[in-house]
Amino acid sequence: MKKIITLLCISFFTLVSCSSNEDAPIVVPSATAAHAELNGGSIDVTWPAVEGTGITYNVYRNDSPLKLNTVPLTEAKFTDVLTATGTYTYTITVNLSGLESSKGIASEKVVLDLPKTTIVESYTYSISNGVTTTTIHKDVNVLTYDSANIAKLNSVSTTSSDSGSMVVSKRKEVYTYSGNLITKQETVDVADVVQSSRVYVYNDKNKMTSSVYTTSKGNVYKWVYVYNADGTVTSTLYGISMSGMVTPSGNTNVYTFLNGNLVKDVSTYTSTNYTSTSTKVYVFDTKNNPTKYTLGFSNLFGEVANLNNVISSVYTLSPSTTSVRNEITYNANGNILTKKVFSKEDNLPEQLSTTITYTY
Repeated sequence: MKKIITLLCISFFTLVSCSSNEDAPIVVPSATAAHAELNGGSIDVTWPAVEGTGITYNVYRNDSPLKLNTVPLTEAKFTDVLTATGTYTYTITVNLSGLESSKGIASEKVVLDLPKTTIVESYTYSISNGVTTTTIHKDVNVLTYDSANIAKLNSVSTTSSDSGSMVVSKRKEVYTYSGNLITKQETVDVADVVQSSRVYVYNDKNKMTSSVYTTSKGNVYKWVYVYNADGTVTSTLYGISMSGMVTPSGNTNVYTFLNGNLVKDVSTYTSTNYTSTSTKVYVFDTKNNPTKYTLGFSNLFGEVANLNNVISSVYTLSPSTTSVRNEITYNANGNILTKKVFSKEDNLPEQLSTTITYTY
C-alpha cells in the first residue's frame, strides 16, 4: 500500500498544502488591506475580493486571535455591530480548502467616542456695595443610548441646581428616531409628562426642511429651511395659532457653512416700520465635536450639528459687539474634556460665563 504523508508548508505570503504523491499543491492567496468605516453604531469593513473558486474570508478585530464571523464569509465585506465605544482596527484572512492565510494589512483606526455625562456650570455676577457675588447654575446631564445601536441617543436626564439654594429640579430630553434621523425631541418632567416638544422634517436627501417647536404653554413656532444655490441655508420663523393659521414672525436667518461647520449666521428681524440685522461669525478648531458620532445630530442645525468645536465667535448688533472665547482641553482621540467660555461685551472686562466638563 502506498503511504501518503500530508504536510503544511508555510511561505512568506501563502499557505501551501503539500502531498508526497506529487498532487498539485493548494495555494492560499494572501489577504490584502482592509478598509473600515464608521456607520452609526456599527463599522463597515471591506477589502478587495480575491479571485478564485472556493474562496472565503475571516475578519479579526484589534489583533484578537478570535474571528468575528461565525461562518466563513463569501463576500468581501462585513459589518461589526459595536457593543462598546473605543478604538478599532480590522484584519482579513483568506480561506481555501481548509487552510487559512496569514492576516492582511490592518485597516485604519476607527474611533467611536460618545459623551456619557456633561456637567454645565453657568455663572452670573452681581455687585452690591462694591462686592461681587457669583451665582452658579449647575446642570448635570446623563446620556443614555440604545442597546441595539449604541450611537443612537435615547435620552438626556438633567438635574439642575443653583448655588445658595436647596431647590433641585429634574427633567429629561427624549429622542425619537426614524432610521438614522432624529424626528422628535421631547422634554418631560419627573412624571414623564411632556412639557415641550420639537418635531423635525427632512427631504429625500436627509436635509431638514422644517422644525416645529411647541412650548409648555402651547405656543407653536415653525422654522422652514430653504437650501440656496450658493450653499447657504435660509431659515424663516413662523407662528402657528390654535386654529392652525401660519403667520410670519419677521425673523429670518441665513446660515453659511464650511467644512461641516456653521461659520456665519446673519439674523434679520423685519416689521412694518423697523428692520434690524445681527451677525455672528464663528471660528473652529479641527477636533471632534462631542456629538460628532451621535446618530442624527449632523442633520440638525446649530452647534450640536458641527463637526468641530467653536473656539471663538463675534456677535454684532450695532452698535454693540459681544466676543466669546473658548478655552478647550482634549483627550488623546481629539474629544473635548473641558471647555471654559469667556464673554466680553464692547469695552467691558472679559468674564467667565460657562464651564463644561465631559466624560466618555
